[in-house]
Amino acid sequence: MNSTFQLTQTRTESNLCISLSGIFDGASAWDLIQILDTVPTPEDRVVIDTNDLTHIHPFGKLILDKNLPHCLRRDNLLFSGHKAENIMPRGCRSHQTETPKKHICRGRCPKCKCKETNRTG
Repeated sequence: MNSTFQLTQTRTESNLCISLSGIFDGASAWDLIQILDTVPTPEDRVVIDTNDLTHIHPFGKLILDKNLPHCLRRDNLLFSGHKAENIMPRGCRSHQTETPKKHICRGRCPKCKCKETNRTG
């Protein structure tokens, strides 16, 4: 393992959250694979946070992509953070951590449903 790489994990009933930090290389990929191999059921969701990664070696991404545990469903493997697209294996999903902005009606929206509701109510 690269001395600048760290991996921390938090478990809930059906979720495993993993935070990665430092340099992600081949050895780091194997460390992550070993943790993913402990996921109890294929239905469990795994969220991997990449915000604190400083560098991703292409070889690390290749190792991760080619050696993900077969019992783990790739669509339940969610990657979040600024480096998610750089590390995410084929078939996995991006996990949006920001909440979408809510609509604040000012009555000027085209085809505004709020106007119609206010007129009839």
